[in-house]
Amino acid sequence: MSEWSDCPRGEVGQLVHNLRRRHQKQIWLQSAGVAAGLVLLIGVAGWWFRFDSAPRLTCRDVHNLSGQFVNGELDEQAHQQMMTHFRRCRKCVDYVKREFPNYHSPLLDEDNQNHAARPRFDFRQVAWVHAL
Repeated sequence: MSEWSDCPRGEVGQLVHNLRRRHQKQIWLQSAGVAAGLVLLIGVAGWWFRFDSAPRLTCRDVHNLSGQFVNGELDEQAHQQMMTHFRRCRKCVDYVKREFPNYHSPLLDEDNQNHAARPRFDFRQVAWVHAL
């Protein structure tokens, strides 16, 4: 006598139906996880840029405004933008030191230059951020 017997009518169909439901549930959970991750990433990026939302000066802007900066002729906002740029751009620090050798500032001094002008990671320079 055989140990195997025929399946009751509809049992295989029910098994296939249950497997499909389980697979759909797994896909839905994975999709929900990806969506939650994206929302979290966008939220963190928004929080990050909220604190750094002031318009940035380009190196060309800094070169054009450096004479006014050295002479103290810039308003407070432009002065702060220049200082922020100097903290991130060693080339511009070197430019101002070269063009205005008599101008001294703690930010531009040799002792603080390596710390103050060190490069800072900027998410806006990453290619995949622009694709979002």
